[in-house]
Amino acid sequence: MIKKLYISEWNQFKEIKIDFHTNVTIITGANGAGKSSILRLIANELGWHYSEVATLPEYINNSKFVAGVSEKILNKWQLNKLKVNKLRLNKSEPEDYNINDDNIEFGYIESSKAILKLYVPKEVEASYNIFTDYVYKEDDETFDYPLIHGINIASHRDPYGYTKVNDISLNPSEIDGLLSSYTETIKGRRINNTYYYQENSPTYVIKKSLISLAVFGEGNSSVSANPKYLKWLSDFQDLLKSIIPEHIGFERIIVKEGEVFLITKTGNFLLDALSGGLSAIIDLSWQIYVHTLNSEDCFVVLIDEIENHLHPSLQREILPKLIGAFPDLQFIVTTHSPFVVNSVEDCNIYALKFQDDNKVIVSKLDFEAQAKDAFKVLRDVLGVPVTFPVWIEEELEMITSKYLNEGLSKDNLENMKDELNQKNLNEYFPEMLSYFHEDNYDKNK
Repeated sequence: MIKKLYISEWNQFKEIKIDFHTNVTIITGANGAGKSSILRLIANELGWHYSEVATLPEYINNSKFVAGVSEKILNKWQLNKLKVNKLRLNKSEPEDYNINDDNIEFGYIESSKAILKLYVPKEVEASYNIFTDYVYKEDDETFDYPLIHGINIASHRDPYGYTKVNDISLNPSEIDGLLSSYTETIKGRRINNTYYYQENSPTYVIKKSLISLAVFGEGNSSVSANPKYLKWLSDFQDLLKSIIPEHIGFERIIVKEGEVFLITKTGNFLLDALSGGLSAIIDLSWQIYVHTLNSEDCFVVLIDEIENHLHPSLQREILPKLIGAFPDLQFIVTTHSPFVVNSVEDCNIYALKFQDDNKVIVSKLDFEAQAKDAFKVLRDVLGVPVTFPVWIEEELEMITSKYLNEGLSKDNLENMKDELNQKNLNEYFPEMLSYFHEDNYDKNK
């Protein structure tokens, strides 16, 4: 579980402090504000070893490039290094190498187990890697890597294209490995200088996995059944029923003549031929579900630009549905979509904002106590009108229906105002009046 993130004077960030919700944290902001950069810092601790691109120095420096740190941070590091070197000269025995000798600290990630200090090299080429140093919260804690458990789902979703499965795994251990290889296949395509088998596309891996589960799960007169595989396939189908939009009417998965089909009330679809939206939903569902099979504890799910390939109505549904299906997981997502931002009530929402000096700061949005300010920040950073959050819409509709049925009167207006005040919705009173106006207009037509 991740608790906090702090960044100071690195790349475009001025100072960033984020307290992560135990269940859902949403990070939004304009392009270039640093949403993906924040997720990459965490993803590095999940085995996604991203390289960062160096920047040109804005101050006098011996290197052609710098690792994104400001002159202020560099000067502070140099001053501390001088103090440390003086202390070392006064000691008879040399000290062991310290990570601070050649690397500059610019922030930290706090997990439930430890604080992970973030470092960049002082001298870099055109690209560089970020290092972490662990400080355990408990003195008797033994080293347990990784300190953060979870999965990272990158912003780009691979489109499903036709791939033929010519063979399936016969050994149970190979099938178990095949399930988890889906994420590794995607990782190889997202991280530079990572080797991967070109023919093992994500579509191929998920097809092969589903066919193996279908064949060996139920079994037949000549093949003994495997209850574990049968349950996995059944549970995944139940998951899809809860996440795929209701109007599609997903029913089950079948394997016919070596191909995987989705049977729905609106038609039968070849897995390879699914639309971008449906394939994105299956991609998200499969990655998270498979990781639950390999993890006994709750874990972190990072999703960059969760709205990609999804229709606006699906953007509004996807996060609540994932939370409903996996209530014990910690979701940290980024988005440009106001439909995603407004889709969950119990969560932390942060907006990354550019200041006049082009540095980025962060604001925590509060749609309950300071809804007007939260909407203004969202309009500023997203540049589009922002709809009511789902839970506010539901509250307003419930209150509206109540007073519409009773009829418009002075007493009712006062009662409605009082009820809105009690629920911190008083600023929506004008919208409530418009409901009454529209209702009267409809009756008089």
